[in-house]
Amino acid sequence: MIIQLSRGFQTVIDDEDYEKPFTFWHVSGEKFQFRICDSRWYYHLGYARTNRRKPNRQYQFFIHRLLLEQKPGIITDHIDRDKLNNRRSNLRTLTNRENTLNSGLVKGFSRFRGVSWNKRRQYWESYIINNLKKYHLGCFTDEIEAAKCYNKVAEKYHGEFAHFNIFDEE
Repeated sequence: MIIQLSRGFQTVIDDEDYEKPFTFWHVSGEKFQFRICDSRWYYHLGYARTNRRKPNRQYQFFIHRLLLEQKPGIITDHIDRDKLNNRRSNLRTLTNRENTLNSGLVKGFSRFRGVSWNKRRQYWESYIINNLKKYHLGCFTDEIEAAKCYNKVAEKYHGEFAHFNIFDEE
């Protein structure tokens, strides 16, 4: 089922969720019940969200959290990283650590995850972080070789949440 959002965006949910009643707990501790079909949806920071009003207060709800009926403090992740693909098969519940493993690149280091340039020694370093500890994997003259080294180790440490480097065919 496709739901129109503000600014011409669309989100996708499973058909059976469109008219189903959901219960949602807001951070404030208040409990809300509503159906997706009864709401006006907005595009906000890449996500689909709606608003609910109670006297003197407005609440924001994100559709991906509503679909899994998440309580505050629980993280909901989009497996394919498309924030507008809200099918249940694309949503999963994560711990904060798992969500960190699944994050994107850090700007300013390299175009690859787990690789940085050592300016003083003039080589590429490959590293991986696991349980807040940084492991040095090696030194390389080629950035791509350093990234390949990271990929070999990433699945061992991060499992299904590993974020692999992708290489352009040259």
